[in-house]
Amino acid sequence: MRKDLLSLLILMPLFSFCQENKLNCEALKNGVFYNYPRNSDENIIQIREGNLMKEVTIGKKDTVIWKVKWKNNCTYSLQYLSGDVGSKEILELVKKHSLDFRIDSITADYYLYTGFFDNEKKWMSFTRDTIWMKEKQVSGSRIFLTQVTDLGKQKRAHFSDTSKYALLYIYRPGKFIGFAASYNIYVNDYLMCILANKSGFIYKISKEGTYSIGGKLPNSVPLIADIRFGKSYYIKSTFGIPLIATLKRVDMELISDNIGKQEFLEVDVSTQKGY
Repeated sequence: MRKDLLSLLILMPLFSFCQENKLNCEALKNGVFYNYPRNSDENIIQIREGNLMKEVTIGKKDTVIWKVKWKNNCTYSLQYLSGDVGSKEILELVKKHSLDFRIDSITADYYLYTGFFDNEKKWMSFTRDTIWMKEKQVSGSRIFLTQVTDLGKQKRAHFSDTSKYALLYIYRPGKFIGFAASYNIYVNDYLMCILANKSGFIYKISKEGTYSIGGKLPNSVPLIADIRFGKSYYIKSTFGIPLIATLKRVDMELISDNIGKQEFLEVDVSTQKGY
């Protein structure tokens, strides 16, 4: 779960969704479950007993302990109690926000869930993933996105068209309108970063393919990008604030290299975790 915070299988609704949730969520409140988080090579065992949940990462000695509160039959919140959550940034995050998890559908082998910061608001979700009822065999790396935090090291890497990764430059130009607002940006429904006014991030993408990149404010339309190794992608994000507040949106645009390089120089590039 901790890597989800850092965090998509497409949801597969069942025709008997409501009945299955109501019938089966009670059985999920206690037991042993298995998590293989997206964009992570960690394999995690979750042990739920009453109002406590222990997370044990296979191959590591430390155990993270959470207090569990079930808000309704199929939604629960977690409160951090102890253990190594991975970084100072994540520790600050779990102390600052409530973490809510909504179970969306259940099968005999696994269940699908959505995780939210501060209640079930679509634009505050941070992950959609799978929890398995039994341990399964996994192979190959699941990591597809890595933030570049050492800019000097990246420059010395001599990125070229033969590199076995792509570079993604995502940025938000400085604007007066909406300058105080920050918003989440997702790649394939995995939380990538929180964009503030006049900010930018650099990422390595280590798996080629089609990526959906954007925000989740109402009326936002994601950018669909075909990512290939050895190429750089400059993606500009702007915050649309029309006269009607409910029509706020996040706009994404793929910018040419020449323009993107110049505009990226004008933002503050973060070397801290993007969320």
